[in-house]
This record gives sequence, C-alpha cells and structure tokens, in this order.
Amino acid sequence: MNEALDIRVLAALEPISTFSPARLRELLDYCRVENVEAGQNPFSNNFMQGRSVYLVRGELELSYADGNQVMMRADSEWARHPIGKRQPVILTARTLSNVQLLCIDDDLLDRMVTWDQFAMHEIIKMRADKTDSEAAVRRLLNSGMFSAENLSLGPFATG
Repeated sequence: MNEALDIRVLAALEPISTFSPARLRELLDYCRVENVEAGQNPFSNNFMQGRSVYLVRGELELSYADGNQVMMRADSEWARHPIGKRQPVILTARTLSNVQLLCIDDDLLDRMVTWDQFAMHEIIKMRADKTDSEAAVRRLLNSGMFSAENLSLGPFATG
C-alpha cells in the first residue's frame, strides 16, 4: 500500500464513488499501487487482465484497435474510470511522465459494487413501502457479512 493513496482518491473513481466512507476505507487494503517510469508500456505482460486499473498520477498515451490515440491525464474525467473497460482494445500504451496506477481485483470490485447496489435498492424499496425493515438491512450490511474480506476469501468469493 502506498501512503499517497487515501480514501479521497478512491472516492473520486467510478463505480467506487458510490461506496460509503467505511467501505472505501475497507477497500484501501485491497488496492495495489504500481509506479511506472516515463517512456514505459505499463500494460505489457497482461498487466490489466483481471484488474480494474486507474491512472491516479501522471500522463499516458493510449493507442486503440479502432485507430484512435488518446492522451490521458490523471486529473481528467477519463481517469475516473478503469482504463480499457469501456473503450476498444488498447493496442499500445506509453507513459508520458512517471505515473501511478491503482489496481483492484475485478472480481472483488464487481462483488462489492453488486452487494452495495443490492443493499441500496432494498433500502429505497423499504422506504417506499414504509416498512420497518430498513434498520434490519442496515444491521446486516454493517455486520461485516459482506465485507471485502468475505467477498474475496469467504463464503461469497468465487472460485
């Protein structure tokens, strides 16, 4: 874990920005930071496979399979989203400066987002139905049953 990474960095990223502060602090333990020097290809050797990768510092040049070339800066809207998840395939990448990449396991992130969305849906539904079950759902969510540890290693982990 790199000391420069904190909850504010995670809170600015998608889809992570929807997480509560407690959930963000929990996720910090499962993040990995990679520092890459200028002029390198940070995505060689299947680096991105199975990971959501975010540019949190520096600049990258990306060349896509559709012929487009994009310069991505860490403070841009593009950098708020995982690299390569919504665009055509990245053919080449080159760091234009020293960069810092934040890496999160795709499976863990998917499970955390899914459980959080499910919980929010249930709470909203209960408010609309005027039921008293909202407190029970909140207790369940705060119990740790759906913690990042359980979602990555416990009964809710895949494979």
